[in-house]
Amino acid sequence: MAYDTIERTTGAAAARSQQVMDVAQDAAERAGAYVQRQIGHISDRARDIARVLGESLEGYTGRPAGVLVSDVREYVRAHPLQVFGAMVGVGYILGKLMTRD
Repeated sequence: MAYDTIERTTGAAAARSQQVMDVAQDAAERAGAYVQRQIGHISDRARDIARVLGESLEGYTGRPAGVLVSDVREYVRAHPLQVFGAMVGVGYILGKLMTRD
């Protein structure tokens, strides 16, 4: 008699554990699908923003953004100390402006 009770209790616990695992797996799958959809939306939005910014930059300068980026890279490679000095100066000024009371 006691053995039957233990068997039933063990069987019920195993069944309940399986149900909990199934629910957890389902929730994880739904969460994964949601995250993938959100990443897709964010990626699409970032691509749209980059395209609009590139078009705006080209409208202002008359040159494609890719050409401007390569020009900046070339300048930084040719004049690293000047660029570093300029960045330190900009950082100092921004720091002073942000800590001003």
